Amino acid sequence: MQHPSINRYFKPAIFVGICLISWGCQSGPIGPDGKFAWNQSQRQATDSANESAQQQQVNQLNNDNESLHAQLAQARQQYRVTAQELELIKSELKQATDKLATQTNPNQPATLTPPTITDALPVPSAANEQSLPLVDIQGTTTGRDGNTVRIEVATTNIFSPDGVSISSVGRTLLDQIASATTTNYSKQIITIEAHAYQGATPAEHHDLATRQAIAIYRHMQIQRLLPANQFIVMSRGSSAPRYSTATEQGRRGNSRIEFIIAPKPF
Repeated sequence: MQHPSINRYFKPAIFVGICLISWGCQSGPIGPDGKFAWNQSQRQATDSANESAQQQQVNQLNNDNESLHAQLAQARQQYRVTAQELELIKSELKQATDKLATQTNPNQPATLTPPTITDALPVPSAANEQSLPLVDIQGTTTGRDGNTVRIEVATTNIFSPDGVSISSVGRTLLDQIASATTTNYSKQIITIEAHAYQGATPAEHHDLATRQAIAIYRHMQIQRLLPANQFIVMSRGSSAPRYSTATEQGRRGNSRIEFIIAPKPF
């Protein structure tokens, strides 16, 4: 016989336990490890967000890697082009040296009369001046300087803002100059004379002018517009200004490329 007080407390306890078990099975507060999992949905959302962020980082790294590979391939291509241009200049210099050596007689007696200046530089004369016509090329200024013809071009008409690479407009203009030269001065020596005023020191001016003159020479040779031995490349730096260098406008006006055509044939 059970005590009445036991039945009074035991039955409600059994009922509460059954309710808790039933509610736990429906809502799943207890995980498979026996621990409560009240925040399981929040953890799943957090894990999903972390995975998404990690995937974005991986995708960004892949994109950066592909961009670096593309830049590396471009740099290698530019290196190959520069190397080819350098080999071309070396070959042309060697040809010029060999030609000079064949023209020099090593057995020439020392008592012979040395060459005069007039053998190297032509004497100005009316006949020479008339023999070289002036050409009219849009974007240039052409004039006579004694017995030579000067075709002057502003640096900004040939080079990009960096001052070294030739722009698309500049390539077109150089092609027109080469065409006019082929027609009118096919046998004359042409000096590419560069004047530069961008920089802090005369050395920087000469360095920039040298790079500009060589860039034009390379363009002429790569495009095979004119023979290599027809050119002389010269840097004047900032040694021959035409305007005051105290202002930016004056320095811009002084920055120029001059093609000097001499009457003496090459």
